[in-house]
Parts: sequence; C-alpha cells; structure tokens
Amino acid sequence: MRPPLGDQDVITVELVKNALHVAALEMQATVLRTAHSHVIRETADVSSSIFDPQGRLVAQALALPLQLAGSSVAIKEVFKVFAMDTMRPGDVLFSMIRSHGGSHAPDIILTMPVFH
Repeated sequence: MRPPLGDQDVITVELVKNALHVAALEMQATVLRTAHSHVIRETADVSSSIFDPQGRLVAQALALPLQLAGSSVAIKEVFKVFAMDTMRPGDVLFSMIRSHGGSHAPDIILTMPVFH
C-alpha cells in the first residue's frame, strides 16, 4: 500500500490518479476519432499525456513508447519558451521542432495549459 500524499488518503490519491489516466485516454481517443489523417487513425500514431505545472508526468494514455518519451522533452522545451504565468485559458502551443520532443520531421506536438 502506498503512503498518503500530503493530507490526502490513499483512496483519494488512487481516484484522482485513475481519473487523470482516463482523461489522457479520452484525449487520445478524441484525436483518433476525429483525425483526418489515415496514418493517425489506422496505426494509432498519436499519444496523449498530462503534466503538472513543473513539467512532471502525471498521466498518459498507452501509445508508442518513443512518443511518450518525447512528450517529457516537449513540455520542458515549451516551459523554456513560454513561462506558465504568461499562459492563458484557451492557449494551444504548436511545435514541429524535432529536437523538442518529436521523433521525426512530421511530428506535431500540441500543448494546452489547463487552469483549475
């Protein structure tokens, strides 16, 4: 059994963890369902992750391991260019820079801050 995090009990932590995981799965399913690209739809060439404001991975959908590894690099690069205090609700940051988390040239990385 895992120790509690802060003032939260283990049950609350597990519920939040699972809810975030389902959110990542739903994000990925939405892209797969609405993609115009046959490559994305037919090969599931997409991944979704949720990070905290410090860029630490919180949840991810099952996807290609190389893409999941690149998402951690991508979020750190986003934070180098855009400070969290400059982001606003509705912002979507777009990157195609291979060295910033993509595995090959056509990779597109979208980052969207969520405020709660």
